Amino acid sequence: MKEHSAHMRWPYFEPIAEPGRGGDAPDTPQYMARRLTLEVLKRRYFRLKYLPLDDVWWDRKVVPLPWLNEQLKADGHQWRASIVADEYEFRDVAKN
Repeated sequence: MKEHSAHMRWPYFEPIAEPGRGGDAPDTPQYMARRLTLEVLKRRYFRLKYLPLDDVWWDRKVVPLPWLNEQLKADGHQWRASIVADEYEFRDVAKN
């Protein structure tokens, strides 16, 4: 079993060796944390609209991307989401 330093905590409980988007390597802790953050925001939107939560992560049409990015900014995150080839990508915001 692979050990991690005490400060490392995987943000969700899927296997660490699960391939990341578009590759054969594991997801990075940063990607996993951002994915989880985006999923929480999407769940919030679904609840506001009284929609079933079954397919929150897989949805790319119900939750508007501008709304997600506004929420990320309001919550103080220094990254934003975009959709490329029907998949979420995360990019850091340039600091002024």
